[in-house]
Amino acid sequence: MKKDIQYFNNLPYKVVIEFNEGDDTWTAYHPELGWGTCYAIGDTQDEAIKLLADERKDLLEILLEDGVEIPEPKLEEELPSGKFMVRIPRSLHQHIRENAEKESVSLNQYVTTVLAEKAG
Repeated sequence: MKKDIQYFNNLPYKVVIEFNEGDDTWTAYHPELGWGTCYAIGDTQDEAIKLLADERKDLLEILLEDGVEIPEPKLEEELPSGKFMVRIPRSLHQHIRENAEKESVSLNQYVTTVLAEKAG
């Protein structure tokens, strides 16, 4: 398949939408195309998404013309397994286990919650 503007423009890039309280606007962007590279600001979510589609097309045209490699969206099967092993000091393990017991949750659930809160 030829990877032209139509090919890339029809890919299911992730859309992130955020409300900007300071000026009551919405920002929509495609993180897979680079943070701060492809975004649009609108007065409503729908307007931001519509403007983002135009921005995406313009960006893709420029990248294709310049011969820049264009990242494709990550599909679900490309995500990591969700399992990893980490070695920690025994004293930290004890501290985490005690905190999990205080919360009446499993060690895995406690660590997952702490990591999620820290990662945002």
